[in-house]
Amino acid sequence: MFDINSMTKGEQTKLLVLNRGLALASEIGLNSISIGVIAKACGLSRSGITRHFKDKEDMQMCILQYAEDLFIAQVLKKSYCLDPLQNLKNLYKNWLNWILPLSNGEITSCPFIKATVQYQNQPQCVIKLFMANQQEKLLGYLSETAQRCVEYNYFSSNANCSQFAYEFYCIYVGHNVLNVLNNSGTSDELYYYAIEQLIERYKA
Repeated sequence: MFDINSMTKGEQTKLLVLNRGLALASEIGLNSISIGVIAKACGLSRSGITRHFKDKEDMQMCILQYAEDLFIAQVLKKSYCLDPLQNLKNLYKNWLNWILPLSNGEITSCPFIKATVQYQNQPQCVIKLFMANQQEKLLGYLSETAQRCVEYNYFSSNANCSQFAYEFYCIYVGHNVLNVLNNSGTSDELYYYAIEQLIERYKA
């Protein structure tokens, strides 16, 4: 995704912060990441962090944007193909544990889900607005892909694509929550089976 060799030292440092910040966001949640926490995690001074971000909220927003860019590259674009049914099958496999490569062996869950839970009861802020927008775009993507399945005659002509998107998303969220509560003890096979059964129900 990035060509490290072509980056300046400052750009490399910022990328280090974003990578470690994203890993922490999936472990302890975005709201728990302060300038001090990220500085310690990266082996940098506080001034080494504030040189790249205006404040804590700016840093958290940059981590979220980086996470979305990574998600688009590693999940959505990687999953896309002209055949919409295969697109869905690629998607649910690539989506599961997409954050794992950055986890350093820690128990993790989707950073977007953690952020949504942490900020759900907080006053309106840029992070909460970002999360609402990100969720809306993701549900829209799922609904549009389901609509493509209707057009290709994979799904029934009267399929409710918004409902399909809602159920698909809920299965993913539920699997993530159970994995955290059970220390990653929930079988991924249950997640696969649930999504496959959902797809079967909507077929023509």
